[in-house]
Amino acid sequence: MYDPDTDGVVQAELTAEAAAAAAREAELREPARIGARADELEALRVLGTLEQAEPCEGDEAARDQLARRAGGYVQADVDAKQAGPAWAAAAQRRRSQRKVPPVSDT
Repeated sequence: MYDPDTDGVVQAELTAEAAAAAAREAELREPARIGARADELEALRVLGTLEQAEPCEGDEAARDQLARRAGGYVQADVDAKQAGPAWAAAAQRRRSQRKVPPVSDT
C-alpha cells in the first residue's frame, strides 16, 4: 500500500513548500519590522536620546524610511547616530557575518 509519509519525493516537495512559505512570511514581516524600528528611532530622536540607541540589523533601511517620512532633518540626526563608533562596529560585524561587501558612500 502506498504511504505518502514514507515517499521521499513527496516529503522533499513538502519540505520545499514549507521553506518557500517561511521565506514568503519573512519577506512580508520585513517591512513591518523596518517600520517599527523607524518609529523607535524617531521616538528616540524626539526624546533626544538617539545616540544611546543600540545599533540593530536594518537601521539603514529604517533611516531611509525616516527620510521618506519626514525629510532631511531626521536623516541628518540618524546619520550622526550611525556615524558613531558603536554603530560602525556593529554594522561591520553584521556585514562580516553576512559576508556582504561594505557599501560605498559614493
